[in-house]
Amino acid sequence: MSSHGFFSCTTILVVVTTMTACRAADRPRLDAPRDLILVTIDTLRADRVGVEGGPHDVTPTLDELGRQGAVFLDATAHAPLTVPSHASILTGRYPTAHGVHDNAGFMLPDRVPTLAAMLHDAGYRTAAFVSSFVLRGSTGLARGFEAYNDRFEGMGRSHVTVSSLERRAPEVAREAARWIASAPRPFFLWVHFYDPHAPYDPPPAFAAKFSGRPYDGEVAAADFGISLVIGALSPERRRETVIVVTGDHGESLGEHGESEHGILLYDATLHVPLIIQGPGVQSGLTVREQVRHVDIVPTVLDLLNVRTRESFDGLSLLPVMGRPSLPPTTTKVATRIGAGVGAELAPPLQSPSYAESRFGELHFGWAAIRSVRDGAWKYIDAPDPELYDLESDRAELENRKALREATATGLARALALMASRGESATAAPSTVDAQTAERLRSLGYVGGAVTLGARAGGDPKQEIGSYEAYVKAFNSSLSLLETGRAREAETKFRALTRSFPRAFEAHQYVGRALAARGAYDEAVVELDLAIALAPREPTLYFDAAKTLASAGRFDAAFDRVAAGLRLEPASFDGWMTRGLVSRAAGRQDAAEQAYREALKINPEIGFAHLELGRLAETRGHREEARNEYRLALDLDSTLTDARAALERIR
Repeated sequence: MSSHGFFSCTTILVVVTTMTACRAADRPRLDAPRDLILVTIDTLRADRVGVEGGPHDVTPTLDELGRQGAVFLDATAHAPLTVPSHASILTGRYPTAHGVHDNAGFMLPDRVPTLAAMLHDAGYRTAAFVSSFVLRGSTGLARGFEAYNDRFEGMGRSHVTVSSLERRAPEVAREAARWIASAPRPFFLWVHFYDPHAPYDPPPAFAAKFSGRPYDGEVAAADFGISLVIGALSPERRRETVIVVTGDHGESLGEHGESEHGILLYDATLHVPLIIQGPGVQSGLTVREQVRHVDIVPTVLDLLNVRTRESFDGLSLLPVMGRPSLPPTTTKVATRIGAGVGAELAPPLQSPSYAESRFGELHFGWAAIRSVRDGAWKYIDAPDPELYDLESDRAELENRKALREATATGLARALALMASRGESATAAPSTVDAQTAERLRSLGYVGGAVTLGARAGGDPKQEIGSYEAYVKAFNSSLSLLETGRAREAETKFRALTRSFPRAFEAHQYVGRALAARGAYDEAVVELDLAIALAPREPTLYFDAAKTLASAGRFDAAFDRVAAGLRLEPASFDGWMTRGLVSRAAGRQDAAEQAYREALKINPEIGFAHLELGRLAETRGHREEARNEYRLALDLDSTLTDARAALERIR
């Protein structure tokens, strides 16, 4: 049977969970000392990689890597967002199984094993270097890594800019290369590059080379970063290192009306490059079958000869690479729709791929959307469902649902089964609760019954135009706030809250703008409303705590920071906030304890040392203060307050 007709039949096979069965007695063990480097590039379209069919001047390092290894032409992600997608890459599980559905308000649960934890248990030394604050260790992704470098210039400050919470690929690559130079074997290194993410602002050399092509310039900068990481390996170690490179998701670049990513589930944001090179991988191999991010973990475990009892949603790709998977790999749970549950069945040649976007639901009250893709057809479950023939319509422009009802029905059943398993997060309601509704009414955002207008439960593809307008207005307002024009920013953010009353970020930034001009009580009202709309997002509690402390309402401030830390206990931002609140309340010992707790989580927070220096200076401990100020400047040379303090107490 051709894959093109796979889901048009009455009987449909859906592989729900696979298990790479334990091949060791009691615990994972290492059979061969192969190293592993995983590189993930944020927002990387497959069609920008030369060996994937893209231009040949953008990714020379990736192209050479592909010629030396295996190139997967039809690799697919499971969410068009950074944290959920990386959670799938690092666990081999769909979002329905690992429970991370958005960049905000979700942490990877302790119960979900990570690749780093499995390899660490097998004797690997593990390290990660990430380029964006969104992948900070407190998301749960740091579990299993002995070193997790998520240092950013703006960490710990009361007010930061977006640009201070990301790093360029060459900087991160050089830090990773230094780690490789002294890393004992075997090791697992994960390096994340953020460069291709909007706004597209490549480094000067790449901006000049790719004039008029800023996105390509950012991709080229990330490719250069890969060359620095690989170049840190000696020829001998290179021969013994498995290298995996993929994008976490793509970028729409205007396709289907979406400028960037996050809302829609078309291949512009789900089709990603995937290249695997190293021992056990045939050189010059091209794989055309659909593969998935969830297949990466079982594949690299096979390539490394590491054995585990853990179960995955993915399958080892060794069979499609011309090699048998390490036995025994069996289907743990399989369902044949129309034929009962629990049958032990061989998986199809192309296992279906699940994807979801809950961004519109969680941020605006629109409908959640989900999709299933079998390599030939894609079905998108939305208020207006869609079916695309991927073999004849790669751009997904012609909805064929009405013409292929049987195919659509089969895929819809498969998708319903895939979406129903696991511990899915609590769905965001299409209407807000009564207390929040009353707050919205009292602030003049909505009137009458709070149904959020026609947008409640709306189809994201129908709302994409309004979302694009929202993003443009939000970024414009943010620029005003970051340049000290708080009143103008407040006016613009307020306009957004009236058009999008469920958008908690808009309320959050009204609060930040009010706080920036000293209107603390008004700011707290907005921040508490944001908390009511998004009670799982710890940053909102930390913002409210700092604002309450500025207003002298210390008991309430401590309550808010405690609530935020309950949501994200390993948040250095949370502990820094607790320190700031404690110092403002005159509790110096508590402040010192909080700052030191933040440094335990992340030892490279220069601002924490600045605050410790201030505490020491207040106590008259001048030498201790000098040491802390020096440490602050060593970690962050932009801390002018630390430099001035050193001059003052020299």
